[in-house]
Amino acid sequence: MIKIYKDFFDSDCLEYIEEQIERSKRTSNLRTSYPTINWGPRIIQESAPVMIYDMVDPDILQKRLKEVYPTEEDIHFMIYYWPVGSYVAWHPDHHVEMTATVYMNKYWNRDWGGLFLYEEGDKILAEIPEWNKLVINAPPVPHASTQVTKSYFGSPGVDGGWAYHNGVPIIRTTIQIFEATEEYKRNAIEGATTHTAGAGWVKGESFAST
Repeated sequence: MIKIYKDFFDSDCLEYIEEQIERSKRTSNLRTSYPTINWGPRIIQESAPVMIYDMVDPDILQKRLKEVYPTEEDIHFMIYYWPVGSYVAWHPDHHVEMTATVYMNKYWNRDWGGLFLYEEGDKILAEIPEWNKLVINAPPVPHASTQVTKSYFGSPGVDGGWAYHNGVPIIRTTIQIFEATEEYKRNAIEGATTHTAGAGWVKGESFAST
């Protein structure tokens, strides 16, 4: 089931997220979506690699999320950076209880890709990335993310009549949120997890989602 919450995080949560984003830019602790136990070939296909950062001490986000998604389990929060050419193919995420996305670009044009697609009966529906919009998928239905076609350069400024773009491209950025099933966590801890078409709960790795 899909649930949508606009303007989800409050100013304190957003401040924490911005701090984590800045920290991630200065660290070497970024992973990618190259094939691992958690990112199978059916998920990756021809996608450019997604860069992934595990958020540190996200208690403030857990508290807010559990107001709309009550659970006693710890939730895993990650920052995903989506370069041009990245996407996620259709997958069901049967190994998680919940997957969610929060969109962190303050401006995004639907023509630039990155739309969240999901099945509802015999229809395929789409959600456009919007700043601070939370999309919860629990229990997960089949879903995908369309290919990113462009990075946003920011609003153009004007200097002496000449238009220019401020700074470097702003990469598509999302917060990815997961709650793994108890069975999957047990298997991962025991080292018995098998390679799946989707992603999984393994410490130091990430799920595949949108």
